[in-house]
Amino acid sequence: MNQPPPQTQRTLFERDRDELVDPPAEISASEVREMTAAEKFAWFHKNNPAVYAMLVRMARRVRRYQLRWSMKGAFEVLRYMKGMRASTRNEKFKLNNNYTPYYARLIMKNEPDLADLFRTRGDEEEGS
Repeated sequence: MNQPPPQTQRTLFERDRDELVDPPAEISASEVREMTAAEKFAWFHKNNPAVYAMLVRMARRVRRYQLRWSMKGAFEVLRYMKGMRASTRNEKFKLNNNYTPYYARLIMKNEPDLADLFRTRGDEEEGS
């Protein structure tokens, strides 16, 4: 009797990497030029919900070992993960550095356990 080969369990890295998708909605260059930075972030966030989910998962993993983390560092990890997947599929994926403060604030607001993981400019002005 032939048995199917045992399925190997995917690592957390592989599961996260495969969740990143390119935005499904198209937007014209002229529409983008007219948008504020906050509007661009809102559009990107709406069309890429996996990015937020992955940032939260990564932040929770990092939180086990350190008190602070850089959102820019988190973006670099996502770029690396997406690049590993995209390199075999000839895809393009862009993660704009201008979104880092928006994601940091959104995560700190929505995820109480991560409320003090990231530092933003507003925090520095308040002296924290």
